[in-house]
Amino acid sequence: MTMTDMDDEQYYVVLETDKDEQFLPESQLRAFLGEVLCREQGVTPEALEQAVTELLDTACEIPLGPGRYCQWYATRIDRPSSRKRDW
Repeated sequence: MTMTDMDDEQYYVVLETDKDEQFLPESQLRAFLGEVLCREQGVTPEALEQAVTELLDTACEIPLGPGRYCQWYATRIDRPSSRKRDW
């Protein structure tokens, strides 16, 4: 993957109960949400792709029960410029 490809990909910050924040590209977020949906809500492999797409299109949180959360938000990741800046 080139730097240009990375700049074009959407990134998300993921927040979970008792875990450090993670920054994931959309492809990895889809895989992560699929794992959570299977584990926490019993979504079948046949329904998984549609469930993940619907979740990304309509929500930013998976309900996990009292005191537990899994949230994600679109974010922008700025990469250092290769050019030196004069401040």
